[in-house]
Amino acid sequence: MNNEIAFPRHTIFLYTEEDKGGRLRESPVIGLINDYSGDRLIVVRDPYNDLKFVYRADFDTYNMEAVGIVNLTDEEFASKGSVEIEHLVYRLGTAEQAIRHLRKRTKWIQDKSSAMSVLLHYTASRRQNLSTPRSIDRDKILTIPPDAPIETLEEIIAARNAAAANEAFEAPPSSEGEKFTAHFQEKDNDTPR
Repeated sequence: MNNEIAFPRHTIFLYTEEDKGGRLRESPVIGLINDYSGDRLIVVRDPYNDLKFVYRADFDTYNMEAVGIVNLTDEEFASKGSVEIEHLVYRLGTAEQAIRHLRKRTKWIQDKSSAMSVLLHYTASRRQNLSTPRSIDRDKILTIPPDAPIETLEEIIAARNAAAANEAFEAPPSSEGEKFTAHFQEKDNDTPR
């Protein structure tokens, strides 16, 4: 029998469109953001760039419509505290609460136009903001193709680690490293001791 403790895995599979075709990408669910009107928003970390996208779940089309990007920590969501974003106060909820809000549905479609709009806005301002962005006009995807490839979180993390190791291996040595190792290099035989 395995003695490891099994922790609940709070992830969903987001169908995303890319240049090389659509795919289901496993992404960690970080928590829930509630406003006082009762609107519930889901926070999902993009496994490739670690940005925390805030989505409104559309239960009719199973689309995740991006409404912002936040810089909140996992601990802030676990504390179930409140946070102020753009002069409005929001209550935070745990990843478990977010999964329950999604009715335990694990496959969703990322609304690419809203995600691109939110990303452009965040890149330009570098501020947290939760609002319906001006969307880029595109038809919504309503079904996930049955043959869509699946990327698990383990595969994504392994690919990121391999890319980082490759980059570090191929990078030219820095001048600081050369100064440090120069101290230990042998001196020429002609050099007086």
